[in-house]
Amino acid sequence: MKTQVIAKAGDKKTGMTLADLHQWVHDALGRDIDPRTPVHVVVGFRGQLQQIQTKDAPDQ
Repeated sequence: MKTQVIAKAGDKKTGMTLADLHQWVHDALGRDIDPRTPVHVVVGFRGQLQQIQTKDAPDQ
């Protein structure tokens, strides 16, 4: 099973901040997740980023 890194916005109305994204990337790289790993995001009605997570890619 591959490790997933998930981050959620503290406030869904305003969405995630640049600091939230920075921490998420730092966490993912710290777990030796390949930087080419696809990500999945959930956005709000106005385009605010509500959640981001690493996504398992099919083996090639």
